[in-house]
Amino acid sequence: MSHIDSAKFDGAFFVFFSYECISTKVGPNDVQFEAMKSAVVELSDGVDKRLEDIYIWLDCVSIPQRNKAMLAATVKSIYTFASVPDAMVLVCPMSEHAVTGRSASMESMKDRMWCRVEHLSYCCSRGRHSMFIHQGNALEPLPEDWIPSVCCVFEASSTCCSKEHFMSARCDRESVVLPLLALYYDASVRQARGGDSEKDDYAWGLISKYKDRMFPKTFIYRTAGKEEVKPLFDDMIERIDVLARENRLKVTSLRSQSTIGNVWPAPLYSWSFKGSLKHEGWPLDQGRPQDSAFASEAQSCAADRYTAPCRHRPARGQTG
Repeated sequence: MSHIDSAKFDGAFFVFFSYECISTKVGPNDVQFEAMKSAVVELSDGVDKRLEDIYIWLDCVSIPQRNKAMLAATVKSIYTFASVPDAMVLVCPMSEHAVTGRSASMESMKDRMWCRVEHLSYCCSRGRHSMFIHQGNALEPLPEDWIPSVCCVFEASSTCCSKEHFMSARCDRESVVLPLLALYYDASVRQARGGDSEKDDYAWGLISKYKDRMFPKTFIYRTAGKEEVKPLFDDMIERIDVLARENRLKVTSLRSQSTIGNVWPAPLYSWSFKGSLKHEGWPLDQGRPQDSAFASEAQSCAADRYTAPCRHRPARGQTG
């Protein structure tokens, strides 16, 4: 993380692109790619950054694709990766799925489980005011009702379930448990010590309202001609609640010793009526020091059922 913080100090601006996988190849299709390029130019103007100072987090280049172990480890670390960028852009121009021919748009994006994981992770760690959407025409602020409509991650669709786990017996819903445990632990600790900003209150408000749907104890696992109830979070959320209460002072001490949150906070931008980004000051405690330390105990709750938690570290594949 120190490399990223040093880059930010030198003027780098990091953007996380979220998009629906609709191409037969890894990565965005041509329509989505053009929208991404347009979004970078608009962000550059809006935040007064040179194009060469903007760095992109895009899954197909920022996540190892051939090394399956690294790929799995990165997926488990998605909450940490989503907490690093200065902005998130949801790219969803009108297009179609290469294989099925189905329409792809902002509405279909809302129904994809992994897209929901990215949106919820960024919102809870960085806040919704630096989230934007690009539908092919121009960069726009994220609609107010977007996060409430996607926060219940497990109610969305996933490819493995639609194929009845024909290719792999493991369901992607099980892979999402670890990063969402980290999210819940981080949010609950911040709430336990009073919350520091509007983003903390917003995140905890979502969790309080939709907790059972956001972190279901079980899920329906389907294969050809068969379905069964499998454990998902089970009692882990209750165990996280205990951990958060017990470790409130320890985590507060950890944050107070970190220079990341105190020295390099991320700026908050909002959409002006003229359609440009306007700086709105420096919110307190927007930094994300030592996410792995916050989440390690949360992840260990699941270690006996799921793969051991990975070591959190910055992505190596950012491109400018």
